[in-house]
Amino acid sequence: MFVALSASVFSLLAIAIERYITMLKMKLHNGSNSSRSFLLISACWVISLILGGLPIMGWNCISSLSSCSTVLPLYHKHYILFCTTVFTLLLLSIVILYCRIYSLVRTRSRRLTFRKNISKASRSSEKSLALLKTVIIVLSVFIACWAPLFILLLLDVGCKAKTCDILYKAEYFLVLAVLNSGTNPIIYTLTNKEMRRAFIRIVLLQMPQRRLCWQIQEAHHPRHGI
Repeated sequence: MFVALSASVFSLLAIAIERYITMLKMKLHNGSNSSRSFLLISACWVISLILGGLPIMGWNCISSLSSCSTVLPLYHKHYILFCTTVFTLLLLSIVILYCRIYSLVRTRSRRLTFRKNISKASRSSEKSLALLKTVIIVLSVFIACWAPLFILLLLDVGCKAKTCDILYKAEYFLVLAVLNSGTNPIIYTLTNKEMRRAFIRIVLLQMPQRRLCWQIQEAHHPRHGI
């Protein structure tokens, strides 16, 4: 679980760093940006694998069962506290970066409006703000889905064994966290015009095919009156 969670959080951080650097340089994507993105993604997975592999390397509670987590058995409570703290700090860093990006986008749009090509500047600003809005929604939903589990894990660290009944209802918190994986396609479809048009186009293309299949079935299996 921690490998997937680490990869998600570090990926969000990598996206935030990439957007921030791009906005600072005010350049479009090029070869160097692609290389930087590849390095950031690779670093995300390497760090995630190391962080998720710490229990296998020895940071577990096999030799001290009293230190085991109730929600995640065999995980040491100190390891869970460490991971939760790291993820919380990373999410705070991401929020700060996006606040800076939003400020840069607004400042850049104001500067461009004083130039000759105002319409082009306006379109560029609208696209930047739309993309920023989508990413912020993705980040907000991610935090909303994972925050309850983070709080539960912190309770797990602080509670003694069999003293917190809510720890035995962890499946609800885990389901909410897992559901986050299915929210991104929905968010992108609702907030991105191109993806929304593509989705509508697919649905409209499927409707005549379904109608044709229904007509063929009716032809082979006609309904008889009483």
